[in-house]
Amino acid sequence: MKGEPGDFVIKIIVENDKNFRRDGYDIYSILPVSLSDALLGIEVEVKTLYGESQYVQIESGTTHKQIITLPGKGIFNSARQQYGNHHLKVYLEMPDKVTKEMEDIVKECFQ
Repeated sequence: MKGEPGDFVIKIIVENDKNFRRDGYDIYSILPVSLSDALLGIEVEVKTLYGESQYVQIESGTTHKQIITLPGKGIFNSARQQYGNHHLKVYLEMPDKVTKEMEDIVKECFQ
């Protein structure tokens, strides 16, 4: 890039992050939740884009791929003088193996 004498040109390269995905001023990330925590509900600690921790309530009955939004935890929009949102996509972690005891409990509860 070449400008007029006295111009100051800055080129900024933004790298992708393995934990966050940007869409405009909003941020998206994955929130792994165990099946039992999704069924019963729990409060979990999540990291925001700015490195701070925030506690999020996982409500009883939370479903796979459900979106939980943290208002104002996205990218700052200088034109509007406000922050975008941080959206957490819940991913249910399933057990690798189901024991006979677990199988019996599930059958008892859901049949």
